[in-house]
Amino acid sequence: MSPNGNKIDPLTPAPEQVHSGEYFESARQWYQLLYETPVIERSMAIFIAALCLLIAFIALMTLSSLYPLNQTKAVFVENNAIGINVPTLRSLKESPNEPISLSIARIITERYVQSRENFAFNRNDLAEQDRLVYHHSSPQTFQAYRLWLQPNNPTSPVNTLGTIWSRQISNVKVDMALKPSAESGVLEGSAKVSFTNNFRGAQGNKSSQGEASINFIMPILVQEAEGVRVMQYNRTNKRLEFLKNAILFQVVGYNSSNLTAGAPQ
Repeated sequence: MSPNGNKIDPLTPAPEQVHSGEYFESARQWYQLLYETPVIERSMAIFIAALCLLIAFIALMTLSSLYPLNQTKAVFVENNAIGINVPTLRSLKESPNEPISLSIARIITERYVQSRENFAFNRNDLAEQDRLVYHHSSPQTFQAYRLWLQPNNPTSPVNTLGTIWSRQISNVKVDMALKPSAESGVLEGSAKVSFTNNFRGAQGNKSSQGEASINFIMPILVQEAEGVRVMQYNRTNKRLEFLKNAILFQVVGYNSSNLTAGAPQ
C-alpha cells in the first residue's frame, strides 16, 4: 500500500517502489501484522483473563465469609474503659506564675498516694507500686510501709481486701504548702490529700472517702530554658549550688484514714 492509501501495484518495478517509499511502507505493515499485532492481542487477552480470575477469587472469598460452616458464638470479654486508660496531657502548673517546685511536688504527691492506696492482689502491680514508694520515701517511711503490708498486720490490705476486693482511688485533690529550711537548705512540705476509694469485687462495687497526710522534703528547683535544675544549700560557702543526681522528693511521714463508711468488711 502506497503512502496515499492505494495498494502497491505488483507490476511496478522494484526500483520505483523503493524510490517512492511504497516498498518500506509495505514492509512495515507486513511486520506489524505478522509480529506486533498478535503480541498485543495475546497480552490483552492474558490481562483480561487474570482480571477475571481475581474478581472471581474475591467473589468466592466474600461468598464463603457470608456462609460459615461453623456457628459462631458470642463471647463477652471484660476490658478496661478506653476513656480512662488512654494517656492524656495536662499542664504541670495550675497557674502560669506557680513555682516549679510546687508543681512537681503536687504531681509526685498525687502519684505517691495512688501507689500507696491502690491495691489489687497482683504481684506485678504491687512490685511496681513498691518501686515508686521506695524511690520517694525515707528509709523509715518505707520500712513502715512494708510492715503495714505484712499479712500479720490485721489492718493490712492483704487481710482486709485479699483476693476478693481491689481498691482504686480517684478524684485526688492535693492541698500543700512549702517552706525553705534554713538548717538543711531544702524545702520542707506538707500536704493534705483527699480522694475517693473505689472498691470492686464479686459482691459489687463500693466507695468511700479517704484522706492522707504527708510530710516531705525536696531540694530547690529552678526552671531554665533547657529544663529544670536542682539547687541545694552549701554549708561551706553558704551559697546555693546546682546539683546532679539529687533526690527530687522524699516522704518522711505518711498517714491515711477513711472518712466515710463504705469499705468492704
